[in-house]
Formats: sequence, structure tokens, C-alpha cells
Amino acid sequence: MVDFNLFSENIFKEFSMKTITAFVSMILAISFLSACTLESVTPANPGCRYTSQSFAHVEPRHCNPGTYPGKSKFAQATGYCNGLAGGQGLCETVQVAPDRRTIQPDGRICYDKDMGAAIGTRGETWARVVIDPNSGVVVTQFPENAAGCRQ
Repeated sequence: MVDFNLFSENIFKEFSMKTITAFVSMILAISFLSACTLESVTPANPGCRYTSQSFAHVEPRHCNPGTYPGKSKFAQATGYCNGLAGGQGLCETVQVAPDRRTIQPDGRICYDKDMGAAIGTRGETWARVVIDPNSGVVVTQFPENAAGCRQ
């Protein structure tokens, strides 16, 4: 005679163990995948495009000594205020070998570089360049006393 209680108990144990193993495997797989997908990804350098729009922002704030008196200004001798070519040159120099690269809360990429000599009218030796990550267009660039993009 077949003992159905023992039979059903063994099936239940085997089914439960397979179910638990499958469930644990699924949880581990989901944890692994979510860790991979939730991890922050550092965007690649989007390039460096110093446009007339960039110049229109930078020139009055960081080149012209007669406007925006509280803003840091590039020293004339640097050439960084000499039109689009000057601005493009600074952007490329900073982006190629930054001392610090920060992704700002708004997604913009901020580069800081110690230029090794005074580039600002108040002795600033650091250059800061902020770039739109989608277009590579320079949002702003200016001399600074130290690295410190907002985070």
C-alpha cells in the first residue's frame, strides 16, 4: 500500500527546495542587474565647441574689464579673449588634460585645470570650462583660484 502522506510530504519538500533555490537565484540576478544599471556612468568627453554663443556669454563677463565687476577676468596677454579662436584654444587645452572633471547637478561637465601661471587679472592660475554634455558647446569659461566646480 502507498503511503500518500509520505509521498506528498516528499513532493512538497522537493518542490519547496526548488522554488526557494529559483527564488534566491532570481533575487541575486535582479540585484546584480540593478547594481549594474543603477551605477552612475561617467559621460565621455563631448568635445569642445566654443561658439559665438559661448563668446557672447564669456566676453562681457570674463574679458571686458568694464562690465560685471565682480567676475574674474582673463589677463589680456593670455589671448583667451581673442575671439572664437582664443576661446577654442583654452577649451581644448583644459579638456585634453584637466586636473579635475565634475558632472554638475544639471548634467553639465565642468573641467578645472591648473595652468601653472597667472591667467587672470587677479593672479588666478586655474581655468574652469563648463560644457553642455549633449552638444559639446562651451557654456562658460573663466579664470579661478582653485578647482571647485559645483557638485
